[in-house]
Amino acid sequence: AMADIRRTIALLRTDMPGSQAPQPGLADIGDLITALRRAGTQIAIDRPAALPTIAGARGLAAYRIVQESLSNAIRHAPGAPITVRVRTESAPIDGPTDTTVAVHLEVTNPIPPGPRRTGEGLGIAGMRARAEQFGGTLSAGFADDRWRVAARLPIEADCPAAGTDEGDGALADRGVETSRG
Repeated sequence: AMADIRRTIALLRTDMPGSQAPQPGLADIGDLITALRRAGTQIAIDRPAALPTIAGARGLAAYRIVQESLSNAIRHAPGAPITVRVRTESAPIDGPTDTTVAVHLEVTNPIPPGPRRTGEGLGIAGMRARAEQFGGTLSAGFADDRWRVAARLPIEADCPAAGTDEGDGALADRGVETSRG
């Protein structure tokens, strides 16, 4: 069982420093889930058929939040089914046409038996920093009999990082650990 968990966590570690490959984004969450399902993880996903385009570091932040949430669920509740929900938030912009203004991400899993941990490790701090970097929010904690990570990321926002292409390196420069955990 531990070998399976290690193999699954290794699948989550797709980012290698100095890699020339394009960074993943919101649209790549489906591929991440497919890879984890192949490794034996039970994951249900509920998302709209068409996801908004979130470019650059903002899309990478969405992907990394889901990736870290899945990694934590696999590590702390091995074998438990995981649910990923992606929702969009729309608002009218100068007329009746709705436009997507934010994406909501939620990852939940059953709480395993045993003592409950507070859930304020470096992984959660890193996810929160990623969300806040773009004017978003992140909460993590117990919700009834489940562990829940919920994030809201604006598609565009007036924040210091808006319009920049900051990634893992920028977070690490600010002392935020970007590894899984």
